[in-house]
Amino acid sequence: MEEVYRVLQDNFAEHPNLPGALKFLETVFGAGELVARREYRAQVERWTLRIRDQKDAPLAAAGIVAEVDALVTGDKDLLVLKEVDSIPILRTRELLELLNRGSEDS
Repeated sequence: MEEVYRVLQDNFAEHPNLPGALKFLETVFGAGELVARREYRAQVERWTLRIRDQKDAPLAAAGIVAEVDALVTGDKDLLVLKEVDSIPILRTRELLELLNRGSEDS
């Protein structure tokens, strides 16, 4: 979570919507739950062999165990996979487009 905040603040420091995005992120993180490393450790080795940057394997493994709807990242080593098992890997922009479409349908 700390890395997400740091990356957003570093990359979008001048963006006028940064405060709103950070508040939205607090809501998202508040609605989620943390997955203990022991719960996904067995999946890490499997994904270490499939991902270019082995440091990203725990993220893929945790996403599978937590049965998330999507992984959202700007990391090219993950984006190139398109999906982890059946979990889509999206850029932040893609997630925001999906959320906007969903709110327009309401």
